[in-house]
This record gives sequence, C-alpha cells and structure tokens, in this order.
Amino acid sequence: MDCPDRERGQWIGDVSVQAPQVFFVFDEKAKKLLKKSILDFIRLRKGDVLVGNVPGEHFSELPSQSLVAISEFGLLAEYYNYSLDPEIPELVLEPIVNYLKLWRIDEKGLLVGREGNWRWFDHLWNVDEDVLENCLYVSACKFALRMAELCGNHEHDAFLKQRSESLTALIEENFWKGQYYSSRDFVDDRANAIAVLSGDALLTAAFSAIAKSSHSAAIRIRAVEILSECAGELGMVGGQVLDMQSQERQCTRDEVIAIQSRKTGALIRAASMLGVLAARGSEKQLAAAGEFADNLGLAFQIRDDVLDVVGDAQTLGKAVGTDADKNTFVQLYGLEKCNELIAAHTEKALGALNAFEDTDFMSELAKRLTDRIS
Repeated sequence: MDCPDRERGQWIGDVSVQAPQVFFVFDEKAKKLLKKSILDFIRLRKGDVLVGNVPGEHFSELPSQSLVAISEFGLLAEYYNYSLDPEIPELVLEPIVNYLKLWRIDEKGLLVGREGNWRWFDHLWNVDEDVLENCLYVSACKFALRMAELCGNHEHDAFLKQRSESLTALIEENFWKGQYYSSRDFVDDRANAIAVLSGDALLTAAFSAIAKSSHSAAIRIRAVEILSECAGELGMVGGQVLDMQSQERQCTRDEVIAIQSRKTGALIRAASMLGVLAARGSEKQLAAAGEFADNLGLAFQIRDDVLDVVGDAQTLGKAVGTDADKNTFVQLYGLEKCNELIAAHTEKALGALNAFEDTDFMSELAKRLTDRIS
C-alpha cells in the first residue's frame, strides 16, 4: 500500500483492490496499515479534493480512483464492513460530501466529467468513462448516506438523495441500450459490472440487516423467507428477467401483470409484510398486508404507465414517452380503462387494511401513490 522505493505514496485505487484481502490473508499489522491508508487519504486531501499517491509530493487526483475508494465497494466501505471501526462514519462523511459537490451537472442532468490531474479509467483506453463515472458517483452517494445514518448526521441527506435518485434515473434513460449500458455504440462490460455489483451489494445488505436485528430467531428466519421470495427468482429478479425477455414481442395481459407484480409489486409486498412481521402481527394480518401490497403495486405501476403518456417531464423529473415501445398497461387497455383499474386496485388495497386498527397513514400513502403526478 506504500511504495517507498518509487512514488513514496499509495495509489488509492490499488488500495481499494487490496482492502478486502487484508482481513483474510494478512495479520493484524496489515489492518493497521489499511487504516493508515484511509487516514492519509482523508487527512491529506487538498482542500476538498481527495487525491491519490499520498503521502508525498507526487500526489494526484484521479477522479476514477477517488470515486472507487468512496463507493459502496471501495476502500472505505470494505474496511468498515470488515472492521466496524466506529471512527470511520464521522471521519469520512464530510470529506466525501465535499468532494462529491465538486462535480457539475450538464444540461441533461448527468455529470460533467471531472478531469482532475489524470482522467484515467483503465490501463489501456478510456472505453466508456461517462457510464463509469456516473455509476461510481451514484454508488459514492449511497455510501455517504449509509455513513450519515450511522453517525446520525443528516445535514447532507437531501443533496445526496437528490443526486443519487436523479442520476440513477438518467443513467437508465441515457445509457441503457436494451441489453447493456453504454454512452455510445460499444459495450464496456465494467459499467454493467458496476450496476450488477451495486444491486448485489444492496440486496445482500438487506439480509445482513435481518441477521443483525434484535428479533427472535423464528421471526428472522420468517423475514428471510419473505424477502428472498419477494426479491429472488419468484419476485424482483424473476420479474426483471421476464421484462427483458419481453422487449422483443407483444405480451398478453397475464404476462404484463406477472412482470409488473414481480418487480415493483414484490418489493412493496416485502416491505409491507416485513413490517407486520416485525410488529408481531397475526397470520391474518400478514396475509392482509400481502393483499394490500399486491393491489397497491399494480395501481402504482399502472399510474406510472399513464404518467409516461400524459405526465410532464419537468414535474416527473424524468423524460416521458420512454415506454412507447414497451409492454405497458396503457398499451393493453388505453388511458380510460387504466384509470378505472387504478381506482379499483386502490380500493382493494384500502379494503385489505380493515385487518388493522390504525390505518390512517397507510390509507393516505396508498391514495397519494396512486393519485401522484410525479
């Protein structure tokens, strides 16, 4: 991690690659050396710029390496995941946020590429740095939000969430080519790998949260069962596969419902049922939560399809008309029928709440989600 015979500093991108191995291969001294690399990276920054090859006089900002280091799978995250060092969240939060604020946004809402001292994304050609930079930046925002939660500092949440959510939508809109991510007419598999790894990290983190909860073993096992069913091949992942397979042909009504209920609907179902489980609700209430979520998920998705046709891009915060060639409820039924279906599924969702006593919040949530204009 230090190079005393050459630059007399550490390349922060290399340290990010080495970080996970430290906890499995080396002794305790290596963990201290890894912590030193983090302290050098954070404390020897130049103003708000996080630089590599520190300590020493040959420091340089390589934006790609600095973004990797502060991402969900970089140096800081890997060290914290394995050490749970309580000093890390507060130490790194402000420097990360201040560094992320150095990026400007272009007229499309995407990042203006940051040159730094060396805009170097790989050892050969910078194949598709536009996709990589935007994806790494989003991952860094998400890691910063995690650190903010851990140290109880929510001062920057609005900035981090806005950047993360808007860029995520714009990455899909500008870089997704149907089967891969690209900013031009070629494929850089690393961009797609980052997208997959980010999803893997978030999905795995959910099971980690369940394992670390204070609930009984029986409740945690049931929670794993619910989440794995809603997120795996029978839920979100399976729905996404069906969605990709359906892009080249016309789907039937049942196929569209199967796709959408496994994507948005399955995640709403998981959230609803896990809440009831954590509150030690009855089996009847668990079933009611599932029914609520299934209907709310369909109403939400149908509304989303409608807004893609009649919505306003500025209000929505994303482009409209992007689903014109996809299998949507509007394509199947038309706008008038879709509005009827939204009302019917919302009513069924509200009816399922009769299994609970205090339903004001969930009733209002269901109405707002299905009446939304953004």
